[in-house]
Amino acid sequence: MQSPVGAGSTRSDRRFLSPRLVVAVGMAVLVSFLVVWIGLDISHRTGSDFTATYIGSWLLRTGHRTELYNYATQVWAHNALVQPAAAANTAVPPFVEIPISAVVAAPLSLLNAATAYTVWTALQLGLLIAAAAIVWRAVPRPSGRAAAEALAIIIIPLASYATFDLLWTGQWDGLSALGIAVAYRCWRHGRRASGAACLVVAVLLAKPQLALGLAAFMVGWRDRRAWGGALAAVLGLTVSSLAIVGIAGAKAWLQLVGADSHLYSPTGLYGFIALPSAWFGNSVLVAPVAFAGILALVGLCFVLGHRLRTQRLSLGPALGTAVCLSLLAAPHSYGYDAVNLIPALIWVLAEYSPFSTDAIVRRRAWTIVALWYASMSAAFVRPLLPDVVLRAGNLAVWIAIALAVCLWRTVHTVPVGDAPTSVRASRELARAVG
Repeated sequence: MQSPVGAGSTRSDRRFLSPRLVVAVGMAVLVSFLVVWIGLDISHRTGSDFTATYIGSWLLRTGHRTELYNYATQVWAHNALVQPAAAANTAVPPFVEIPISAVVAAPLSLLNAATAYTVWTALQLGLLIAAAAIVWRAVPRPSGRAAAEALAIIIIPLASYATFDLLWTGQWDGLSALGIAVAYRCWRHGRRASGAACLVVAVLLAKPQLALGLAAFMVGWRDRRAWGGALAAVLGLTVSSLAIVGIAGAKAWLQLVGADSHLYSPTGLYGFIALPSAWFGNSVLVAPVAFAGILALVGLCFVLGHRLRTQRLSLGPALGTAVCLSLLAAPHSYGYDAVNLIPALIWVLAEYSPFSTDAIVRRRAWTIVALWYASMSAAFVRPLLPDVVLRAGNLAVWIAIALAVCLWRTVHTVPVGDAPTSVRASRELARAVG
């Protein structure tokens, strides 16, 4: 049963922000993403970030596993299979994922580079959509919600620049988003070990640097079953990787990861590390300030996990906040990595619906949505900003911090169960935390 329209709502607000309108606009945005993606020329399809994965999987499939992390060998394979680096006029992106990642992508190395990119990006988009569907089926939500409202809540986070950037670059983040969604679903149903194992496998295959905060969240949670599942996954991937490349290959991987981390300026990154880089330039202060900020963000994730165990927090808002903080704590991340937050936004908005008849709940939800889109759009307004603003650091990071604060305020303690079950309960919780 929906409660009566809350104070502060008006008929014009409800008509302007109707779920059907949001679905129509969101679908139009997603279709425009697909149109641009389909029209990408061959130079982009063979020059995206996916090229590194393509080269790594080809080297492994063709018996070069001992040289998988030899950068000179990777350049040779790139020049032979894709295009000469000199002709591309760009540096060859190195393959730095773990060896099992090359095994996962190996079937695509049977295709040419351009076709492999198309298949890979379509797969990542499919995994992201699957993550959204899994979350929606698992999330607690008020009964009687219209189909248009449900679809709108799913589309709102999806129809953002992060989704397009995933298609554009050919990154792995669809897989890691799926891992987060599956972990949430498993934990919602009490399957702590399997949820942790799925999360660890997905993030280690795709983006291990994004999971520092999530690891701290699980440590603070102190659930032995979750720890067991995570440890089993880590050991399995470690043993499998060593079996593929050996100790020498593992050392070469560590060296290549270290070299790759110095190729890019931190100023343009999506995490906290971008801020001290803008503040201090090349000063020696960058590293300690960045480390302190990352440590503080990871510590907040630990606190959320600890409170989840000791204070019966609602899992959805607590885990969603941890995902956002973990992205900020990542030492290396870009806008496309923000798709990992899409499943969390869906399960949070399912509790705090932007189409609620209650004004308090609705304002909270639209604030989250506005911050999400602002963080994804900040790069486009960067050229218009004065130098004094640019010296404050990457605007997208500041907005993401504001989003994390807003998500933190949705975290609440529940006496029974795991989430609000009605708009009235949502309103009471919003007042309590707001």
